[in-house]
Amino acid sequence: PLSYPYKPDTIPQSLLLTISFGVPFLVIAVTESIRAAVNLRLTMKFRSEMMNLAKAYSVFMFGMTINCIFTDAVKFSSGRPRPHFFDVCRPDFTKINCTTDTGMA
Repeated sequence: PLSYPYKPDTIPQSLLLTISFGVPFLVIAVTESIRAAVNLRLTMKFRSEMMNLAKAYSVFMFGMTINCIFTDAVKFSSGRPRPHFFDVCRPDFTKINCTTDTGMA
């Protein structure tokens, strides 16, 4: 399973970041706008609406950050080579001695 060919990213990183951060921002902004319109709070000012939007997006960003940290920690702690390991690293097998018993099976 380590000898699969390397395949480049299917989705460009710029598109991934735009979707990951832009779409949630738009959803939160639209939701907060609808909530404010339904409540008909005439006394609420634009500034307080922006604060609500900032708070909601901050909670999203906090969750996204914790998720990324946890996911990377699990990925790095598992320490297994990727399926395209040989294609990317191209080890020289003539210089590798695999006949020595290391005690690892």
